Amino acid sequence: MPETVTKTEYKPFTMTKKQLASEEFAFVNGNKSVMIERIADGRIPGSYLLKGYVESKERKGTYFQVDIVISDSKHNSIPWSNCTCTSAHYRSNPCHHALRMRDVFLANRNNMLKAVMRR
Repeated sequence: MPETVTKTEYKPFTMTKKQLASEEFAFVNGNKSVMIERIADGRIPGSYLLKGYVESKERKGTYFQVDIVISDSKHNSIPWSNCTCTSAHYRSNPCHHALRMRDVFLANRNNMLKAVMRR
């Protein structure tokens, strides 16, 4: 008799605003939808590694953990990203959380890098 295989549903890792309240962040945007806790130089000159949390559009107050590498040399592309959302789990392209983190970084890059240098 053939063996039946059951498909397990992916359960994304999330954090709530309350859980994140005790964390220290290098940058938080105005409405707290993107919280970046770490900015580091990437291995390639002109690239940065960002680690933080981006709020879910559907479930306000719920955040996905996002890590991206952003490169200045290739039109601000994202050569690598990782997000705990369902979309990123099933697709190979950067999810909208990774794109949101990139956009916030690009809009506030100078302020973020100054804040990191002061730490």
